[in-house]
Amino acid sequence: MKQNAIHGTGARHSVDVASLIDEGSWSPLQKLVLFLICLVAVVDGVDAQVLSLSLPLIVKDWGVPRAAFALVLAISFIAMAAGTAAGGLAGDRFGRKATMIGATFAFGAFTLAAAFTHGVLELGILRALASLGLGAAMPNAVTLVAEYTPKRRRSMALGICMSSLPAGGMLLGFLGAYILPRHGWEALFIVAGILPIAISVALMTFLPESIRFLAREPAKAGKLHSIAVRMDPSIPVGATFIDSGEAAAQKKARVSDVLTGEYAGDTYLLSISFFFVVLATYLVYTWAPSLLSDMAYSAQYIGTSLSCFSLGGLLGGVLGARIVQHLGSRRTFVGMSVGGSVCTGLMALASQLPQQQAAVPLLIGLFLAGLLIPGTQAVIYVLAGQLYPTAIRATGIGIPAGFGRFGAVASAFVGPLLLAGQGLHFFLALCASMLVVGAALVAVRHRVGKG
Repeated sequence: MKQNAIHGTGARHSVDVASLIDEGSWSPLQKLVLFLICLVAVVDGVDAQVLSLSLPLIVKDWGVPRAAFALVLAISFIAMAAGTAAGGLAGDRFGRKATMIGATFAFGAFTLAAAFTHGVLELGILRALASLGLGAAMPNAVTLVAEYTPKRRRSMALGICMSSLPAGGMLLGFLGAYILPRHGWEALFIVAGILPIAISVALMTFLPESIRFLAREPAKAGKLHSIAVRMDPSIPVGATFIDSGEAAAQKKARVSDVLTGEYAGDTYLLSISFFFVVLATYLVYTWAPSLLSDMAYSAQYIGTSLSCFSLGGLLGGVLGARIVQHLGSRRTFVGMSVGGSVCTGLMALASQLPQQQAAVPLLIGLFLAGLLIPGTQAVIYVLAGQLYPTAIRATGIGIPAGFGRFGAVASAFVGPLLLAGQGLHFFLALCASMLVVGAALVAVRHRVGKG
């Protein structure tokens, strides 16, 4: 740890948690926090998509039309949006750890329970409850990673965390390919429910509370000390803790703190960018299979195309975070959003070619679109995780990210309107969405600098 993290002599020492985290070494405890949060993000990605993957078998087993599940999906997206906003506020008020454990256990338990339903109404209620937990987990995941990672590694750690979401989607694909044809959709829901429940138990034992959150509560100095000495054993018994990096960190978080005052403009701009990047992402995940089917591509080609998009998303968050470290957030956002617009614009042109000529360019384009669309979403979290002060960080992440979830709701209604035109309208809509994302992000006043 840097020398200036501990001040004072004799029996009285003052430890600056800002220096301890920002300038200290990346201790095994801090790496453990990132690992545990990545596990939560992976199972979040699994549970978020388990219904979509299982839907064809559920429709067949229950003998109900696919349209009967449209409302279930829409309500799930709305619940996820509400959970994201509420989870951020709860994390700032009651602690990141408690909220994270509760959210992870909840979405696991309700997903597990859904395996034993026999009707659309029951399934819809349980998916809505699970979606509340899915939404509540992510702002606290981002906050914990931001508050436990040294400043020089923070952008990369946040990128790895957010890239774990598409990794969960890929894991679900492998699980589904093995489980669905052999054991049915119920077994997939059981596995998708047990995994987060098991992880929530591990979090109770191994995940520490944020020391920046604990530094706001003088009564919790003992707990803070027990965590801090695992990061730096030289911290003496009886040391007091301050957080020089935060102003007015003692107050309780309120929604108005991120919607008015210094951070209001950036909150609204982040909300716009989240909305349109989520809209673009869910348009691909939800409607690209139908589009490609209408264009007479095979089921194998469609599966490969979605794998290309998911793989791009997995790599995009990590690469984008790496670029932020070297170029800062503004240049990164300009490059990724403009790149996403150019890529999808070229895909609109390629989609008008004969199928044999368009097949390979579309696969390449979907991989690059994954890099630049879900990749941009991951890098927005990198910015949001470092933009707000400790007292309102989880709320500041949760409000715009929660609003962004309504982009998924919008995709359910916009998608069918874009399927005409053999891909021209669809890919031009993605192009326009990324231009809006780029314009909003360039206008954000606070930014992450190089290094």
